[in-house]
Amino acid sequence: MTTTDPRRVVDAAGPGVGAVGTRPAALVLDALGVVLHPTPRPDALDALTPVVRDVLDRAGHRIDPAVLAGVLAEGLHALDQWEAAAGHAPTPPALGARGTVELLSGPLPPGARAALVAASDDLLAALVPILHDHAPDPGAHALLDLAGTLDVRVGLVAGTRSGRALRAVLGAHGLSGAHVAVEVCSDETGLHPADPAALRLATQALGAAPRRTWYVGGAGRASVRAGRGAEMGAVLLLGVQEGPLAGVRPADLRVASLADVALALDRALPPVSAPGRAVPGVPRGRRAPLRVEHPPSAVVLDHVGVTVTTVPDRGAAQERARCVADRLAAVGVVVDGPAVARAVARATEAAGSAPYDGAVTPVEFWSELVADELDACVAPPARETVRAWLRAEAVALTAEHESTALRAELRPGVRAVLQHARDVGVPVAVVSGTLGASALRAQLADLGVDHLVATVACARELARRKPDPAVVVEVLRVMGADPATAWFVGDEPARDVPAARGAGVRNVVLVRGGETADLALGAARGAHAPDHVLTEVSELIDLWPR
Repeated sequence: MTTTDPRRVVDAAGPGVGAVGTRPAALVLDALGVVLHPTPRPDALDALTPVVRDVLDRAGHRIDPAVLAGVLAEGLHALDQWEAAAGHAPTPPALGARGTVELLSGPLPPGARAALVAASDDLLAALVPILHDHAPDPGAHALLDLAGTLDVRVGLVAGTRSGRALRAVLGAHGLSGAHVAVEVCSDETGLHPADPAALRLATQALGAAPRRTWYVGGAGRASVRAGRGAEMGAVLLLGVQEGPLAGVRPADLRVASLADVALALDRALPPVSAPGRAVPGVPRGRRAPLRVEHPPSAVVLDHVGVTVTTVPDRGAAQERARCVADRLAAVGVVVDGPAVARAVARATEAAGSAPYDGAVTPVEFWSELVADELDACVAPPARETVRAWLRAEAVALTAEHESTALRAELRPGVRAVLQHARDVGVPVAVVSGTLGASALRAQLADLGVDHLVATVACARELARRKPDPAVVVEVLRVMGADPATAWFVGDEPARDVPAARGAGVRNVVLVRGGETADLALGAARGAHAPDHVLTEVSELIDLWPR
């Protein structure tokens, strides 16, 4: 193995000794600036503007293209400034998807800005490949192959606006999957890669001690400060350090590319005793609908039970659980697929139970509920590794779970209602208490109706689920609709009716055939009583004034 330029590899302690003299148990690499090298695209603004316009147009907000391009240009500049400034903080903040879009779209009218924030996950997933081309480091594949041969686990930390987009870019270059055991993305974990906590989370998820881990950073002094703050065994810096930091020991090794890191790894001596791997422990109706006097300002449809009916895909669940078990094995945790499947099923039941008034976040679901269930199947020394890995991968695991857990079918009449609303100029929103916004939009697209839906809102992004009115308030705000003349269509009296009333909606419709038995739906009284009960979704058209 040869390095690209031996003169650029500098180790003050000399080869084979010092911080990089002993082979590590794990490597943590900066994804951007180390594994991938982003290059700005000159046509980025021209490519981004129509993507943003499409989201605004669907929500009924018409913004002049030249004005929108100017707003986006200013917003991108503001984001660059914010990110540059954040890197200087001892524990840099992570802006998050919604905060990023707020900053990007700042000067737009409130309704238009709200529409973009509601679509933040998908917007930022599109933004990443639009703004930059990403070239893999010349030594990336060689380093990952060598790490695999030497049984050195590899994790990535990334300050990215979209972990979903970053994973797609890494996958396109063959730099994910079996090669990389965990990816800690700032938009998913709330941890900036220059925050020592991000590095500590990565090492925990890899089942390695920080002192047995090499960190390769690409952000100069910020990387050195993060690596020292996390007490990493060695800090390697790709590129030239700007200068010493007061009170902070400089990088142990400066390299020109990951080929140099591979050379250092190849030369490092094996540890006296390799860490052991974890082993498992033993261990029909109320009344005929009356036509409404005035047309609605907007229609809000609940998703599961109204827009779609669902059935569990047990085969997909078992396969997904097996994949999670395989990925945990890559960080030294032995647990079988059926145990993971049982843990996810029990956690799903717990997430929907009464004690959780707010929406359970992906991190809470995986690193708390699922991890609690897995404790009985995992030896005590490995439990912290499991929790850290599940926390780091929570958003990606949730996306995989949502795309395969249930088979969804569009309810009869829904397409006709959506088309009728489009024909008469009434915007329609879909809200969900189970899926995330990206998964919901993807499902609507798979069903062929996404072009008929102005916006979506999900309990997860707002951290509140029905009967809290947050999701209803959000979509009405995005559509600029008057709640007093809007319609809400649900299927659960105890959740949907209070949520709609709390948002100021006066016309609440419940539909049979969803999540609530017909007898219970027809017996709803008081604060749970709707204005109309329908047998089929298509009967909504009969409510429309003629």
